Amino acid sequence: MNIWDDEDFRARFRISKDVVIQVLGFINDQISSRSDRNHALTSIEKLLLALRFYVTGNFLITAGDFMGVSKTTASLIVRDVSTAITKLRTIFVKMIIESEIPCKNVFIKLLNFLGQLGQLIALL
Repeated sequence: MNIWDDEDFRARFRISKDVVIQVLGFINDQISSRSDRNHALTSIEKLLLALRFYVTGNFLITAGDFMGVSKTTASLIVRDVSTAITKLRTIFVKMIIESEIPCKNVFIKLLNFLGQLGQLIALL
């Protein structure tokens, strides 16, 4: 991550280094390798591989080549990182509750009025 300056990093991953570090803080435990055997990728390398795959919409083999791993390994990494990121949805994605929309009835009345006005114009 330190080999790119902020501009190059954003060009490659479409996201800032700060955001990547923040996301990594949330998912590090879920995607970290259990051992260092066979030169396992670090959590940041896994996240960057997955982000590169998302950004380019490219083939897994290309994403794997980016970090020097096989297509199969790239697939497993993208799966694991994607699963970890989707678990964050409860923190970052909020659905609107109808009771939180005080002006909803105003819009319904306005749309109903506009619908009736459209019917009246159609009759003329």
